[in-house]
Amino acid sequence: MHEYVLVAEDDEDVALLITQMLKNEGYSYCWAQNGKEALEIIEQKHPQLIITDIMMPMLDGIGLIKAVRTNDETNHIPIIVVSARTEDNDRLIGLDAGAEVYLGKPFIPDELLMMVRKLIEQREILKNKYSKQIEESDKIDSCETIKGINKSEQEFIKKINEYIRENIMDCNLNAAMLAAHMIMSVTTLNRKINGITGNTTTNYIRQRKLARAKYLLKNSGMSMGEIQAVCGFETPSYFSRTFKAEFGITPTEYRKKE
Repeated sequence: MHEYVLVAEDDEDVALLITQMLKNEGYSYCWAQNGKEALEIIEQKHPQLIITDIMMPMLDGIGLIKAVRTNDETNHIPIIVVSARTEDNDRLIGLDAGAEVYLGKPFIPDELLMMVRKLIEQREILKNKYSKQIEESDKIDSCETIKGINKSEQEFIKKINEYIRENIMDCNLNAAMLAAHMIMSVTTLNRKINGITGNTTTNYIRQRKLARAKYLLKNSGMSMGEIQAVCGFETPSYFSRTFKAEFGITPTEYRKKE
């Protein structure tokens, strides 16, 4: 198990208890004593999940959640609150800020671990589901809204898909070009796309091109050479080889089958 969990908790005893629980379950983890320190660790370590208290010095849990949710690089990370503030209003504030789960102290260890496991599993399911959608469909004139991811992630993917669609004929379209368009580094773009779809940027671009090719093979009368060109594959042989590696059959075989 390679999931990395950040624990933001100013109470050393509680932090020790939670991190020991995570360690026993095979998770990697890091401990931050306040929200400010947590944000610094998030930037460096890119955790798959965050567990945070509400009452902390420097920056409290609500401030941490809002900072994570308003950052395009981190807003996909699931967040669990574990807090002694258990009034209904406190819970509503935490959930409204963007936490997926709000547990009161003292918490039930098995319940916390179950929430950790379920949230990480749900994120993986969304990645797999989105990857299959890429293979199955490609909207030529508009971006498909992806169910199960939040609004900011939808907008992020929509912007990426629009750029790929507009430049799909370019054989040299790559991660660096897309990163420049998104005004972020290639590393940041890779991390963000992987967090949502489970793919590297390079693989994502290739899958979008192949999805377009698959759509045209099935729904247009364009020749094989025309499809290869409009989908941005440099040569017929590279197009055929890449298509077969992805779908198990050549473009010609796919068209005959359909």
